[in-house]
Amino acid sequence: MKGKPDKISSMLHICSININCSTNTMHALAHNIATSEQTFDILLIQEPWWSGSITTSVQGWQVIFPTPMIKENECPRVIAYYWLEVGIEITLRTDISTDLDYMILDIRCEGSRHPSTHLINIYNQTEPGELIEPVYTSNRTHQPSLRGTGICTTTSGTA
Repeated sequence: MKGKPDKISSMLHICSININCSTNTMHALAHNIATSEQTFDILLIQEPWWSGSITTSVQGWQVIFPTPMIKENECPRVIAYYWLEVGIEITLRTDISTDLDYMILDIRCEGSRHPSTHLINIYNQTEPGELIEPVYTSNRTHQPSLRGTGICTTTSGTA
């Protein structure tokens, strides 16, 4: 992430991490992103640190909240960041859902006419000791399964 890329790659580097609502972990992540040679383009955060109105900012990155407005007594369980110099357009799909537990993002290269890729950042609380079996499906739906924590990607258009 040091300097600008020579050309836009067709591959995005995505980091998905559960912060467990820790301000120290959020600041450590921000520090590691700024100083590491590891390159990420998108960060998907579950259980971000939240002060009631703000979260950690990361220099050179744009934060995306799961809903356009978060009420005073609410806490987002997912957020995303993208590196400003990566050369992508990201749209939060509020027409599909506005939920604090998951977010749907459409991602495409700037100026591209190719279909966007859907990226879903999901958080789901499980009870201690509860095991959740992963659910695998080839169906493309607008209602994601809220089982487990993680990411899901699909490409729109015809397969």
